[in-house]
Amino acid sequence: MKTRFIYGLMLISICLTAQAEEKKLPAALSSQPCLNANIVRQMMNACLEKADEIGNDFVIVILDHAGKPLFTYRPPNKPEETLDFAKGKALMSWWLRKPTEDLGEIFNTQTRIDMIYLEKGMHVAGIAGGIPLLYKEQRLGSIGVSGASAEEDKEVAMAGRAVLYAAVGIEASASKERSQ
Repeated sequence: MKTRFIYGLMLISICLTAQAEEKKLPAALSSQPCLNANIVRQMMNACLEKADEIGNDFVIVILDHAGKPLFTYRPPNKPEETLDFAKGKALMSWWLRKPTEDLGEIFNTQTRIDMIYLEKGMHVAGIAGGIPLLYKEQRLGSIGVSGASAEEDKEVAMAGRAVLYAAVGIEASASKERSQ
């Protein structure tokens, strides 16, 4: 039974690879654009390297095209609430396809920080650190970062997104325009 499961997974992987080659999509994406484990790992490593460069620990959440967590990282010295902030930023930027720092304008908030409680939990608008991941107008996912200043959270998220956009051939200047 276990062997059949493994062969089934291998067959699915081979089919997706063949479909991606057939449609000439970038290697980082499958036939229906989505993040794969390899690119997510590279994105997370870029985020962690940026965090080391800044000299702080950050909570990082990467969501897939459906808004579901692909990767979550919370250092032991960060409280659980920072994970809620990172998830909220990731979900809000995924949902509206905009960076969270730009969302205060959408909701006409008077302050830069606005907590929005929806049915499924807290979402954050108006504070940097949530970045959507878009490719040819398609939602690939998002990154949410929390743990330091809003500007540092944004820097860490942008480092992860830069890895994805480099893999799919989007220049940094074009990616900045697409996210705003």
